[in-house]
Amino acid sequence: MLYTYCVGFGVARSDEMGRPRPKDVGRVDKRNPTFSVFIWATINLNDKTFLRFGIWQKHSENKMINLEKGQRVEINQLSRVAVGLGWNPNEGTGYDFDLDAAAFMLGSNKKTPKDEYFVFYNNPKSPDGSVESSGDDQTGGNSDGGDDETLTVNLNLVDLQIQEIIFTATIHKAEERRQNFGQVRNAYIRIYNQDNNEEIARYDLDEDFSIETAVEFGRLYRRNGEWKFEALGIGSKGGLNALVNKYCY
Repeated sequence: MLYTYCVGFGVARSDEMGRPRPKDVGRVDKRNPTFSVFIWATINLNDKTFLRFGIWQKHSENKMINLEKGQRVEINQLSRVAVGLGWNPNEGTGYDFDLDAAAFMLGSNKKTPKDEYFVFYNNPKSPDGSVESSGDDQTGGNSDGGDDETLTVNLNLVDLQIQEIIFTATIHKAEERRQNFGQVRNAYIRIYNQDNNEEIARYDLDEDFSIETAVEFGRLYRRNGEWKFEALGIGSKGGLNALVNKYCY
């Protein structure tokens, strides 16, 4: 009977509990500063895993509130927030990955008061000046490991008729190019405090929405005169057009 064992030490990206994700062992994504230092051991019995155990310690360069879908957090103390969308360029064959960040500013009827309150690459600034897009990155090459598209929000400037702001991420021409988030390396969307870059919530699109082409990330909404954020995490395959039909008409 053959016994083998292996003990190792490493660094890896971690899940929300601080546990190292197996496929990320030995790799730390510089766009996700949360990682784990860990010690692990595996004992094999006749080439079959008999026992595996490990200990780990979670580390993070930034504090972050890990929200599940539907969870809410008060952000009334903040006046300037931003939503960042990032991804790696396509290093293989085929089309570029063209991801787009957008914001739908809605009234009490869950619709945009007018088309200009739909902020995206062809309408980069809302009429009240509160939401602004950094522009269209068509390849994911705008940054080296950071946000490729950004939506900045000044909550003090939001028109009183706007009751909530929905933030979305979509893939341009996804159906035509037969693309989905699962094919895009290191795709993520996050919301953070502009003043200190502290993250409020984040989704890794290539893992959490691997077969989708559109994601409703989250929403800022008014409640009793205060702003709150809710993590939505709603994925779909309809693309940006389906979201426009939902919120603009």
